[in-house]
Amino acid sequence: PLSSVKTLSTFTVNGSAVTAGDRVVLAKLTGSVVVAAVASDANAAVSISGRTGLVAGNNTLTVTVTAEDGSQASYSVTLFVTPLSADNSLASLTVNGSSVAAGSTFTVAPRTSSVVVAAVASDAFASVSVAGVSGLREGSNTVTVSVTAENGSVATYAFTVYVTPLSSVKTLSS
Repeated sequence: PLSSVKTLSTFTVNGSAVTAGDRVVLAKLTGSVVVAAVASDANAAVSISGRTGLVAGNNTLTVTVTAEDGSQASYSVTLFVTPLSADNSLASLTVNGSSVAAGSTFTVAPRTSSVVVAAVASDAFASVSVAGVSGLREGSNTVTVSVTAENGSVATYAFTVYVTPLSSVKTLSS
């Protein structure tokens, strides 16, 4: 009679042994894995699906063993690709060394033409850009801080730098 053995003697993902039902955590942007699947019976056929085209989050990898008699067994594991961070928040925001909050106003002395803004993203993989810190004029000036998360999502934080006008008093006090 034809063999009905449809078990695996070897099942590895990226060199690590796995069993059906396991969850394998993979690095960000992983698009494929190396799978070794060997049937216990040399006359059985093995097919593998789900090892390429991986996306962030859960992906299913399935190994199907077809015994010599045509009967089948499937062995699946979940491949979890770590998603890119969506954190586009600010850990800290300072102007000339003083903490400020988005939406607030920071007042500077007359004739101030620029300020030093230090903006630190909460996530080390996010990038920060700052606009509006130079060429300041008397009155209200908007400074914009953009934080781009690892996944490309952007958050914009703005605050006002108020340059105090020169006094218009032209009389001397006695």
